[in-house]
Amino acid sequence: MKIREIRAFGLRGRTPEGGWSNELRPDDCVHTILAVLTDEGATGWGSVFTSEALVRASLDVLRPLYEHENALEPRRVSEKLHQHTFW
Repeated sequence: MKIREIRAFGLRGRTPEGGWSNELRPDDCVHTILAVLTDEGATGWGSVFTSEALVRASLDVLRPLYEHENALEPRRVSEKLHQHTFW
């Protein structure tokens, strides 16, 4: 089962007044949901505590490293991504 695509969906919305010291506006995006799509139709879900724009830019850079990798080997794929981006 190979990774075909990773999609990012930013979650937008403001915080309740008094909820955070720096309130979020309705268009702010600080959480992003990820969908990992495979060639066999299975989808994996995850989340990132950062903006959709940053996640999409990162996915663009990492695409050659994760595309067509085995979705059933997350530890190995994560290590590969780490080794290619560390330092």
